[in-house]
Amino acid sequence: MSKTTLKLGVLATLWLIAVNIGSFGTDDTDLRLRMGHAWWSGASEVSSRLPQPISREDALRGVRGAGGKRYVFYDPGQSILMMPGDWLASKMDHWVSGADGKDFRTQVVDRLTPFRATVRLKSQQAA
Repeated sequence: MSKTTLKLGVLATLWLIAVNIGSFGTDDTDLRLRMGHAWWSGASEVSSRLPQPISREDALRGVRGAGGKRYVFYDPGQSILMMPGDWLASKMDHWVSGADGKDFRTQVVDRLTPFRATVRLKSQQAA
């Protein structure tokens, strides 16, 4: 690989990270981020302050699992992709003064997750 190709690749990657609008702001994606955050941090997936779920379609309140603990009922795929970005953002949050923790985490994950998915897809196509 030539230096020019490498430089263009790095420049394109940085540009995509900078301008990516992502898809956060929906309950679905927020729940998946909360799911991934809970796995590595040990926090609860669903806040105990929320009322008990009324039905299985009540996604915001989770579903009851073993021992009455509540879980987000989505498949783990997207949450697993978000975990490294969430971990990094949580660590960086201590260095960024005045940042709202969840908003900062969301912004970092929002920019890193599509890039990781693209790299993964490209590596699978090359194999």
